[in-house]
Amino acid sequence: MKNLKYVYKFILVLPLIFMVGCIGTDDYSDLESNQYTQQSTVFIETDDASEITRTVPGNVAQPIEVGVNNAQSGDITVSFNVTKDGSTAVEGVDYMIDDATILAGEFFGGTEVTFMTSGVYVVTVSGASVSSLIAVDNKAIFNVPPAVTVSISWGDAFYDYDLYLIRGNQDINGEVLANTFGTIAFETFEVYPPEGFSSVFIDDWWDDNAGTDVVMTVEIDGEITVYDVVMDMDKFVLLIETSYDEEGNPVYDITAL
Repeated sequence: MKNLKYVYKFILVLPLIFMVGCIGTDDYSDLESNQYTQQSTVFIETDDASEITRTVPGNVAQPIEVGVNNAQSGDITVSFNVTKDGSTAVEGVDYMIDDATILAGEFFGGTEVTFMTSGVYVVTVSGASVSSLIAVDNKAIFNVPPAVTVSISWGDAFYDYDLYLIRGNQDINGEVLANTFGTIAFETFEVYPPEGFSSVFIDDWWDDNAGTDVVMTVEIDGEITVYDVVMDMDKFVLLIETSYDEEGNPVYDITAL
């Protein structure tokens, strides 16, 4: 019985030795046969894997960060594709963006994009100067709320009025953010007022102080407010205070002067 007991134990040990030997052999084969080089990619850095939409103001530069998973030996130039509301956006009309640069040996680089009209924009990497890099199909998504449209009209085209938006609270020496120089009885501009105060100014080109009735309209996202102005002198006519809510949407507090 003792001999049978030892034989039984020996039989149990044999499969274990065989299994351990196989595992070691398979691991070695994997190391030998599964050697590979990870594919190099280039991508846009996003705040969240779900690619949430960020609400941002128009005409304000927004940062875009790009990266690679394998640092390269030379500088990389990264170019972009931009769509607006599901269609191709027009560079110089809807947006402005420069190529990004990732320096040699670095993993990240950046640039800025500025949106000039309202809409939902999707920014993706279109390619890189290193042809072996594969562009990852992830997105930076931006919602740009509607701009403010300010217009003035009057009855007699003999008179000539120009329309300005100036940064600050009725600061005649402030930065001019928008202006018109038409020669007909209608002036208008579409603008994104900056955060804080800005002021609408009407300039009487002829300085005739004729007491002309001018109708001014302000349109925000389809809602129009009408103001009656008597042009008896150059004057500030509206004060706009701009702030942003928790979701990044602009809030305009407009006061007639």
